[in-house]
Amino acid sequence: MNGLEKEHGHTHVGLYVQAMAKWLAVALVTGVCCGVVGSLFHIGVERATELREQHPWLLWCLPAAGLVIVAFYKLTKTEGQGTNDIIDAVHHGKPLSIWLLPAIFLGTILTHLCGGSAGREGAALQMGGTIGRHAGNLFNLDDRDLRTATMAGMAAFFSALFGTPLTATVFAIVVISIGVVYHVAFIPCLTASLVAYWISVELGVAPTRFSVAAPELEKLMLLRVAVLGVGCALVSVLLCRTLHFAEHQMKKRLPNAWLRVLVGGGAVIALTYLCGTRDYNGAGMDLITAAVEQGTARPEAFLLKILFTAVTLSAGFKGGEVVPSFFVGATFGCVAGPLLGIPAGFAAALGLAAAAVLGIFAWRGVPAAGFWTNADSLYTLRRDVKNRAEAMNTVLDWPDRVLVISQGDDATRWYYYKYELTAKVVNGYGGTWWGNDDYSSRWDSDFMNLVESLNWTLYDFEAVCTADSLTAYMEEKQIDYLLIDRADDYLEREFSSRFEGGLKANMPATLYRFEGRSKPIAFTPVAVAESGVVQ
Repeated sequence: MNGLEKEHGHTHVGLYVQAMAKWLAVALVTGVCCGVVGSLFHIGVERATELREQHPWLLWCLPAAGLVIVAFYKLTKTEGQGTNDIIDAVHHGKPLSIWLLPAIFLGTILTHLCGGSAGREGAALQMGGTIGRHAGNLFNLDDRDLRTATMAGMAAFFSALFGTPLTATVFAIVVISIGVVYHVAFIPCLTASLVAYWISVELGVAPTRFSVAAPELEKLMLLRVAVLGVGCALVSVLLCRTLHFAEHQMKKRLPNAWLRVLVGGGAVIALTYLCGTRDYNGAGMDLITAAVEQGTARPEAFLLKILFTAVTLSAGFKGGEVVPSFFVGATFGCVAGPLLGIPAGFAAALGLAAAAVLGIFAWRGVPAAGFWTNADSLYTLRRDVKNRAEAMNTVLDWPDRVLVISQGDDATRWYYYKYELTAKVVNGYGGTWWGNDDYSSRWDSDFMNLVESLNWTLYDFEAVCTADSLTAYMEEKQIDYLLIDRADDYLEREFSSRFEGGLKANMPATLYRFEGRSKPIAFTPVAVAESGVVQ
């Protein structure tokens, strides 16, 4: 090994050590904060449930609680924000208000206190994501790393609530990235989850556990389990479709948030008295335990839980969908299992697990993930980016800076490249206003397009970049490489002269080395997606 190789080797080791130290510090701070807040939240929900059971009259306060929730969200300017905004913070770098933390904390506690049907994990993801992102800000993380910090916060808070660090880690990553697992987030998420779990145990939060007796898994039993799985899938689809339908209809028919929460609260009260039971108010953990450990559940329980949850969440009350899916799956399995010859408790446990997993995918992304859509799906898109990035990574290294161009893209592919490329993906060139020749009028953008047609929906104006302004931008930002993910006729017509070999509208994804603004041929190809490194 020569001196240069040794120097590069030491440099790479140093970068890895720095990265590990940075993420351990971020994970520690995130885990501590999420562990403390998550434990307080868990205790708050448990105490709210106890008070509701001790004082049944609190159910009548549900509409008033809804008004308080709406008022607080409006006061803190977090109205309309929820779990999808946390996901957007990871995918698109969307900023998160710190006020979302007390808003969802208060909203979920009030929902459980007064009998709304909801879970806890929605609040876990929102509060954890907010904590993680702001913890990342303390360390001055860049945009890409802030996304990973947000995921670490989600995992840590979930771990503090449910006492399952590994599951929390996988859950946070899967919810965010259906179809593709971002391995870079695993260590920060797991570390933060373990820290949060330890703190929650020290503060007296008991992990959520069930005792299940499993029968002998012979061939006939496996067939029965498979049939039960199909039933659980159908029930999960029913749950998700009902939630979507209720949310759409409530907002359409009652656009006023104040009125919507009053009507929804009144509907939950009416449903409670019509059913003659309080079983479907709150999270329903007692009934889940009864189904799994005792093998007892009412035949109609899973349907009524779907109804109560849909009304509660669509009205504007706060909570999550996963715990209700636990309830639905466990009670359905408990009832359907014996009909198939499966012990009720074991079937309830299977139903809980199946409905939860299927519910997560269906509610958060199965239609987009390609399970029942066409091939042009989010799953396929992510896989396509991952495959293309592998070819580019044969050339790129961590210190490199790369600009990604994908004509007609709404930034989706660009965000995936930020995770997949072994390089720093810089902010993009947004163009100039109406062909302004002064390249200094351009702006940094997440939208990786060199030209926008007026009929495109990405901007409400025409954005145009010229070959000269592109090279000026590359030089100003000290960018090493240009990745053309998708070209079009505009690139072929206006930019070919500055690229070795020219450009084609239908060309494969190609990585170019930037040779300098002053060079007649400013870009030379070094790798393509289909055939690897160019010789």
